Amino acid sequence: PAAAPFARAEALDAALGDPWQPDNPYGFAAGAARDAAETYPAAAEARLRAEGFHLCHLPESLGGTLRSFEDTHVLVRVCARRDVNVMPATMFSISAVMTVLAAGTAEQHRRVAGWLRDGRTVAFGLSEEQAGSDVLANSCRLDEDGGLTGVKWLVGRGASADAAVVVARTAQRGPAAFTALLLGPEELADDRVRRLPARRTTGMRGIDFADLEFDGLAVPPGAVVGETGSGLAGALRAQQIVRLMSTAGCLATADTALRTALRFTREHRTGGERVADTPYGSRELALAAAELIATDVTVLAAARLVHVAPESFGLCSSVVKHVATRLTAACATRSRALTGARGVLREGRGAVLDKAVRDNAMVAVIDTSVLGNLRAIAMHLPAYSAVCGGEPGGAAQEDGAAADRERRLTTVFAFGDADALPGVEPAALDLGVRPKDDILLGFAGHAEAIAAELGHRGEARA
Repeated sequence: PAAAPFARAEALDAALGDPWQPDNPYGFAAGAARDAAETYPAAAEARLRAEGFHLCHLPESLGGTLRSFEDTHVLVRVCARRDVNVMPATMFSISAVMTVLAAGTAEQHRRVAGWLRDGRTVAFGLSEEQAGSDVLANSCRLDEDGGLTGVKWLVGRGASADAAVVVARTAQRGPAAFTALLLGPEELADDRVRRLPARRTTGMRGIDFADLEFDGLAVPPGAVVGETGSGLAGALRAQQIVRLMSTAGCLATADTALRTALRFTREHRTGGERVADTPYGSRELALAAAELIATDVTVLAAARLVHVAPESFGLCSSVVKHVATRLTAACATRSRALTGARGVLREGRGAVLDKAVRDNAMVAVIDTSVLGNLRAIAMHLPAYSAVCGGEPGGAAQEDGAAADRERRLTTVFAFGDADALPGVEPAALDLGVRPKDDILLGFAGHAEAIAAELGHRGEARA
């Protein structure tokens, strides 16, 4: 018989024990204490690695345990709700690994997979401080003699990673001016590589976000991932999956905030009435829960869509990141406000809430800036405006595609059914802006009916 949906997540959550127990090393109190001391979650990392958690984003064909990104997403959330730092502690290799899977050779696939199975961490160097979200302005370069020079900024696990994928300039201009380089332990141990001190952050405290500085590092020819000039394309494909998986941190932190607020409002009374039963308390709890549930549904659909239609996932990954960051931030802030003055205390539930809110804000920008993500969404709007406007020749007019779209949508929204999903293909992720998204086009096909229904509801309220 097929395994129950999310059985791995349930089993791991049970194995980690009650997070409210003050002596649980995998609980809220331990996470808040590490946050205050800005220490790394070494014990939690070791426990999760023993459970094989660090392989949950690696395909089974390469020795990992990835069954579906939906299953992996839920698995990550039940761990990250205890302390979101388990994500960078065990999963920060995902950006580098997905870049190699999207653009690298079969041998490079096996190489990074072997590092992961050995428990090693592979950092990812794309951003540069002066360029910000404008990656085309990056200056870290690989010269014609094979020397790598420049600085990569705020690299997750930069101070402790065993290997790295670095995207460097190899030509003067354009998206094809960048090449991804796979640097192993030998290269990172070279004297021409400096790991600068870790930067202190407001959230995810204790994780080493450090700059990597290269001063003419000799890069072997075999380090080039795929083709010269394909580095940015590979990285952008990988970031589609990374944006999706980062929303596990958004949901996890908001989940913790809401659970904390719910416990408080059920126990605390004002005027003889439980806070949860007051008009204000019940309304705010309902709104916070609605924000969390809406995010949950959006993310689960996206986690299945990446399997079903990778060629249309580019827009989806940016939309789901935007929705998740906005709604979960509102949920976490609303939940904290419900606890009143206790929400600002640096102890007990106040510490748990404070960490959740700060970590949520960190997740929002961990893989892309808000501006960069909105820019990515805006690139798709002209093509979709024609479709939603019903112009002749638009995708909404392609009646022959309706049956295929309905079949794909049925699979996308069959939550929990991992057997219905094909394997994921990072190389198949598309960077184009053609109107392909089944969910958006499905809404476009019903635009008139939706507009009429909204109109009726507006009239009824009036």
